[in-house]
Amino acid sequence: MDLLYFLAFAGLLIFAHELGHFVVAKALGVAVAQVCIGFGPKLARVRLGETEYAVALVPAGGFVTFVEEERDGPLPPRLRERAFDRQPIWKRALVVLAGPAMNLAIPVLLFAVFFMREDRFHPAEVGRTPSTGRAYGLLRPGDKIRSVSGSPVAHFADVQAIVAKHPEEVVRVGVEREGKNLEIDVRAASVRTSSDPLDEPVGRLGISPRPLASVVGVARGDSPAARAGLRTFDRIVSVSGVRVDRFEELVTRLSQNRGESVSIGYLRGTTAQPGPEDLLTVTSLEAGLAQLTPSARKADSTPAQSADERARDVLERSGLEPADLYVASIVDGSSEWQAGLRTGDRITHVDGLEVVDAEGVEDAIGRAPGSEHTIQFVHLGAEREGTFSLRQERWTETDGDVVERFVPRMTLWRPASTPHWVKNDARLLHGLRRGFAETVHVSGLLVRGLHGLVRGELPLESIGGPVLLYEIAGEAGARGLAFFCWALAVLSINLGLLNLLPVPILDGGQLAFLALESVRRKPFASSVRDVASIIGVVLLLTLTVVSVRNDLSRRWDDVLRDARRGSP
Repeated sequence: MDLLYFLAFAGLLIFAHELGHFVVAKALGVAVAQVCIGFGPKLARVRLGETEYAVALVPAGGFVTFVEEERDGPLPPRLRERAFDRQPIWKRALVVLAGPAMNLAIPVLLFAVFFMREDRFHPAEVGRTPSTGRAYGLLRPGDKIRSVSGSPVAHFADVQAIVAKHPEEVVRVGVEREGKNLEIDVRAASVRTSSDPLDEPVGRLGISPRPLASVVGVARGDSPAARAGLRTFDRIVSVSGVRVDRFEELVTRLSQNRGESVSIGYLRGTTAQPGPEDLLTVTSLEAGLAQLTPSARKADSTPAQSADERARDVLERSGLEPADLYVASIVDGSSEWQAGLRTGDRITHVDGLEVVDAEGVEDAIGRAPGSEHTIQFVHLGAEREGTFSLRQERWTETDGDVVERFVPRMTLWRPASTPHWVKNDARLLHGLRRGFAETVHVSGLLVRGLHGLVRGELPLESIGGPVLLYEIAGEAGARGLAFFCWALAVLSINLGLLNLLPVPILDGGQLAFLALESVRRKPFASSVRDVASIIGVVLLLTLTVVSVRNDLSRRWDDVLRDARRGSP
């Protein structure tokens, strides 16, 4: 099967390339001598006009040849004017450029098919502003984003796409906040989204589209919330019969209270063990109804105006706050457990720094993961302090690399509310736009990789050849059609860019000759082109030898590793 996938890979890439030359040549009236699908002995052929169409034995790629007076000798008048070498420079340049252009156009369509499946998005609204993000204290949960750097946005993906282009730059965010239109300047952080050194950092504001769910932490044992029977990790589902889903909505409802008793509907799990992707794993859920009577607001106080003021007001008068600073689970006997932490404890400081959310805790620990940390927390109403160290894990990958990381043995839970969606009414346009952007992104990575090779920043061992292509094709085919098409798109970009290199016998070399011809105002002698072609062949053969050597070296290392693994 790997051989079939490899033939499909090579065949589709080369066929698309040659199809570009053929289509543009026909459109411009250039005479095409032969079109062949595959290589080797011809199984069938038919002539239509001046063009012979053939199918060869090996179904991998193909080729296109043009009618040329210099090569084919005297031509009939009807063909002489349409011969490739008789065409003006701009026509010949378009025909030559069409091959690489097709290799760069097809990925746009392949990527577009993937992105067209995105039929809905998060709205352009701030859900959370973690304390570790640049937008903390500037943007607020509930802000509706209308524009970024002067460009209007329709959904959160638009916000991310614009900000990504401006790492470490100030972007102006236009928001609607509580009925007022504001413009807020935020300096975007520079964030690496992958470990690939060729992948450039992108801009991030440090905001999330998903707000915290109305899961509460009960701050004090003597608070109105505790007296009403509410517990940490209860999920509030209604206030006075009105449904709430976000913590923000809960705060808004309770901040309007003047001390009257309200009914609070909640869901409570018999266990509170956070699972993957911030889901709460419970053995069962029980519904309850509590009568909460917040403390009355002081007679001379004014109602809270901002979201932060309302949150502080609810905390003071009801004893409720978000649950993300409360320990949701902890491994018995771990270093954190020995420090005195238990499920339900509220973390207040890490290494002497006050923390306001779960991201703040993780950031404080992550600054020195291998060091001992001091933690302050509240346990059953009493302030405590302890020290702990993260657990160090180390393992060896299949390629022999040793990987190590430091793992916390306690979990903080950040429950997100049910997302609100914006329908994507322009899926085709969205898919093409994202497909084009992805093609540009991949092209940039390949260009930077080539630049790194030329400058010696990347080793020659990083060059792959036919064996690597064979392995990629086999793996892509085994992982399904979607992955196969994605890999095909990436390799098509690779082929298109490589063909644009100014190397004789490649399309880029022909374009370079045409550019020089336009300056000289006369074509080069055939002897000059022949010498250049020989140089180009030598360069390509050298590159092929290097790539095959690298492929064999990688495979030989695998063989030796497998042999060592199988030895007693």
